[in-house]
Amino acid sequence: MKIIRDNILCNNITFIDGLQATGKTLVAPIISSLSNAELWRLNHLYEYILVLLDLKKISFDAAASLLKMYADIDLYNLAISRDVNFRSQDESSPHNNLLTEIYAKRLSSNGGDIVTSHI
Repeated sequence: MKIIRDNILCNNITFIDGLQATGKTLVAPIISSLSNAELWRLNHLYEYILVLLDLKKISFDAAASLLKMYADIDLYNLAISRDVNFRSQDESSPHNNLLTEIYAKRLSSNGGDIVTSHI
């Protein structure tokens, strides 16, 4: 059985992966600064899905569907600044990625269909 979803928000996902101290936190803010890009996030769920796929515990279709669904959830949440890390001492904070104004403004915006149509 193939899983089909009609309302897909996120069409392009970039995963930055690598060993510790290989420059991920240097590259991630650069990519986040590109047009139509969002703040980079640490989300271990994506890694867990890929591990389950590699261990043949879930099918490719299931893994792809989960990755796409969670990417859509993350994108929507970023669009309304939900679950955004505003801790200024953390590397993944908008404060350290020159995106503070954008994500602070989104805190007071409405959610719902207006946001999904904007995405």
